[in-house]
Parts: sequence; C-alpha cells; structure tokens
Amino acid sequence: MTASGRTAIVVGASADELAHLQKCLPDWRCLVALLDDEEISISMIPEGVELVVVYARQSEAETLATCKKLRRAPRTSAVPILLVISKYAIGQGKAAKRLGNAAFIMPPFSGKEIHDRITQCFDVPHR
Repeated sequence: MTASGRTAIVVGASADELAHLQKCLPDWRCLVALLDDEEISISMIPEGVELVVVYARQSEAETLATCKKLRRAPRTSAVPILLVISKYAIGQGKAAKRLGNAAFIMPPFSGKEIHDRITQCFDVPHR
C-alpha cells in the first residue's frame, strides 16, 4: 500500500520506532520533525498535516514543552497530537490531554490499534 496523501509529523522517535510507525501507518506519509532547536524546524512543517505523533521524552516537562511548541505553531495549532508513552509514564499522557485535541497510546501497538485510536480520539477516518 502506498501513502494516500495523508501526512503525519513524527517527533522524538528513534529509528526503530519510526520504522514501526511507518509499518503500522502505511497509508500515511510520516515526516520527522526535529523540534529541539525550536522554531526553525517548526517553520518547515508543511501545510495540510493531519496528525502529529509525539514520542514522550524522559521528563513530563520536556514532553509538555514539545506539545506546547506544536500548539503555538500556526500549522499545527489545531492538529491532533497522539502521544506515544510507556506504561510507566501515564501521567505524561494525561498532562498532554489537557492541551486539547490530544490522546495517547502505549507501545507495542499494531496498525489496527493505532488506526482505531486515531479514529476514536480525533474523528480522523481510516481511508
């Protein structure tokens, strides 16, 4: 299956995590965004992004700071955020949800699980 024109921005994923995400979302174009150096990368996010997938950082403060940067950026301010967290970091998911239009999922997840989560939480239908 090839990408259908849907675009997801991926933040904080390792190479293995990105490969797994791309395998689970073959109908999405997954673009990596590096937000560590602030606005330069945020300004390079293309228009039309439908989803942002954020892999949780070590600390809740870092994760929330990343999500807040995305909320301040014009092209991602209203885009749903799906936070990928470990089972030991549930607090990060709950904190990110307070930003609005955000949900979380815990790995390992299958393609069906992530598609179902996206559809359930964000009303973004599976094509």
